[in-house]
Amino acid sequence: YPLHSAGDTYKALELFQFFADRADLEGSAPGVPATMSWSRMSPWLPWMAQGQRLGGLTFHCRGRKLGSYEEVPGRTRAYIAAHHPEFAHA
Repeated sequence: YPLHSAGDTYKALELFQFFADRADLEGSAPGVPATMSWSRMSPWLPWMAQGQRLGGLTFHCRGRKLGSYEEVPGRTRAYIAAHHPEFAHA
């Protein structure tokens, strides 16, 4: 599939970082407040049909742990309810 593949080997890099207060981690609570960072560098995705074209993708996002599903923004919860209700329950 030369139009949909950057080569014979798929090479990507993903980096995750999680942050929490040391005092929270030293306690006995089963969970603690946390933030995170995710970065990824990868070749073009197959649906982009870039083939052997030079370049690639860089993703970066940040997030935080929520205390409950009710803290997810209402617009997002409405979308989940309409399209993927199974995601409303962990």
